[in-house]
Amino acid sequence: MPESQFSALDCPAIADQLTQARVTQAHAAQARRDSWKVVIPVAVGARYIDASRHMDESERRATLLVQEQQAKNCVQVSG
Repeated sequence: MPESQFSALDCPAIADQLTQARVTQAHAAQARRDSWKVVIPVAVGARYIDASRHMDESERRATLLVQEQQAKNCVQVSG
C-alpha cells in the first residue's frame, strides 16, 4: 500500500500494515544475516545492500504507521 494512503486507513488496517512492515523487517534482517553465505563476494555485497534497503524502507513505513496510529488515538500493540 502506498504511504500516501496511510491517512485513509482505520485503526485495524493500520495495525495490519504495521504487522506487515514488521514481518518485512524480520525477513530483511534474516537476509542480511545470511548474505555472507553467498560464495561470490560481489553477490554478498549486493544481497547485503538489497536487504538493508528493504529493512530501511520497512522501518520508515513502521514509523509512519505508528505516527498514524497515534494521530487517530488507536490502541497500540506492543512490538
